[in-house]
Amino acid sequence: MWLVLVIVFIISTAIGGVAWWYAAHYDGLVGVTRAITFISIICLVGSGVGLWKNGFTWGSSNNATNSAKSSSSSKKLANSQFFAERDSEQTAAKNLANNETAVLKQLNKMYVNQGPVTFDKATKTYTVTAQKPKFKKAIATIWKYPSKNQKSLTSLKTNYLKVSKSINKTLKAQYTLQLKNAAGNVIITIKNGTVTFSGLNN
Repeated sequence: MWLVLVIVFIISTAIGGVAWWYAAHYDGLVGVTRAITFISIICLVGSGVGLWKNGFTWGSSNNATNSAKSSSSSKKLANSQFFAERDSEQTAAKNLANNETAVLKQLNKMYVNQGPVTFDKATKTYTVTAQKPKFKKAIATIWKYPSKNQKSLTSLKTNYLKVSKSINKTLKAQYTLQLKNAAGNVIITIKNGTVTFSGLNN
């Protein structure tokens, strides 16, 4: 802006000087042209000082300042949204972990007569290991003579399927529930509502 004013007053001063000279030599309005010239010179000096203090700009300093402020505000807003989303994700992850742990504790209470229950977070799998003597023996008998123990197999299937659905409903996702014998072999697996028996002596 200051540079524009300097240019304008340079031009007006030059015109005023020419008009003053012309008036002085050809009986013109010397007083008026002289006053206009002096006023132009004063304004030119003032504009020059303003230009010297504020630097060479074309009236865009305010726009640049506003743009910088807008950019800063946008960055602050983006950062606040980022941290809000991150906090929300962290809270959700923490709540999920707490719920998974709560389910694990409940399963250990539920299957206390069968064996310990563990949880693999990476595969979303809850595993019951048949270690209790009576249950361990019952499972060995069922798997050795499955045709003679269809009722027990059906009962086991019904129980694990029901518990699996309850886990998925509680955690709002698809988890796997499985039973292993003491040797670590998978006996029954429930995933996505599908029951699979393994190692039956058919």
